[in-house]
Amino acid sequence: MRFKLRFEIEHQRNTLTIVPFDYQRKLSAWIYETLARADKDYAEWLHNHGYRSAHQFYKYFTFSPLFIPRKKVLPEQGLHVQCNRVSLILSFAASEIEYNFIAGLFQDARLEITNQKGSVHLKVMQVERLPEPVFTEEMDMRTLSPVFVSRPRDNTPNAMGTAEHLSPEHPDYLRIFADNLIKKHRYWNPDAEMSFNDIGMTITSKPRSKVIITKFVNGKPVKNRAFHYAFRLKAPAELIRTGYYAGFGGQNAQGFGCVEVKAES
Repeated sequence: MRFKLRFEIEHQRNTLTIVPFDYQRKLSAWIYETLARADKDYAEWLHNHGYRSAHQFYKYFTFSPLFIPRKKVLPEQGLHVQCNRVSLILSFAASEIEYNFIAGLFQDARLEITNQKGSVHLKVMQVERLPEPVFTEEMDMRTLSPVFVSRPRDNTPNAMGTAEHLSPEHPDYLRIFADNLIKKHRYWNPDAEMSFNDIGMTITSKPRSKVIITKFVNGKPVKNRAFHYAFRLKAPAELIRTGYYAGFGGQNAQGFGCVEVKAES
């Protein structure tokens, strides 16, 4: 299921409303905190029931960047918000029975994004459920947030902290992209018989890289290099549906791999 969260900006007197450039990780933390405040057990379910294999962990939601209709980029500071409302898309691979529960958690929730450069105070004014697209075996999509695909740099299981962040031009990109998607789908459908040969992808626009800070370790930023692009995906419709809701690629709960279906021209 997908929601559009519409926020009202609570402007502070005599202070610029600034969204820091590295706000994505703070959005992820806010989603978890919102869940935890309302229902600790459900937050733990999100953390603990993502798909696990030897070296991979998937959390089954993703989200778009903030949609800010009017803004100004202030170098070294962030995005100066020059409007009263912003929005984002929040996407869950969740069952119908959880719809009202999830929607209720975010209604009237407050979000503050702040760092040394500035801050923004937001309140959720509306939680709108978005209609489901018609899923077919061939669909044109484009990224709302960049897709992150990686592998151990020396291709060994113990290459911790040395991941190679792949571009869509890399010869292993599709294989890792497809493997990730199939494993997510098998968490919900363990008997599904799918393989790499069932998936084909064509990049239909020039990829644009984006480097995003996901966390800090010992005071140093950890950065992911991910890519925006449009693409045509050929796969079983139920597999495409899984990627649409859970996100494509890795680290979806950090806001990577959220896509939309391209409108027919």
